[in-house]
Amino acid sequence: MRGSLSKRLLCLLAVSLGVSVGLIRCDKGTKVVEYMGNVEGFVIDSLTRLPIDSAWIRIYPDTLNPPITHTDSDGYYFFEHAPGIHRYHYCGKNGYVTKRTDEYQVRKDATTTVDLIELAPLVFGRRDDP
Repeated sequence: MRGSLSKRLLCLLAVSLGVSVGLIRCDKGTKVVEYMGNVEGFVIDSLTRLPIDSAWIRIYPDTLNPPITHTDSDGYYFFEHAPGIHRYHYCGKNGYVTKRTDEYQVRKDATTTVDLIELAPLVFGRRDDP
């Protein structure tokens, strides 16, 4: 009884302090520590095939405050110490349609390369329907 109460208090404290960023998950009063790995990839424009600079990428799920990073001028992004298990990204930039990636698994103590993310530009003032 006492151990279960202390685990619940630890989880409550972690959540209330905002410390739970995918490293500690509270589930029925237990503490589960996930492993960490790195994640990298590229973001390009789906029409021009050119890299997209300053696109944002967030890793989900299982976090209260998902990690975010941005692409460089080559469209490259890198997350260091990303929480493990099954993940997916949301990626976007002003002027583009936000995209969700397929689910992938972060490799423990290694770098996982995610498939190329192609963002479609928003097109305004055009109607293709008759």
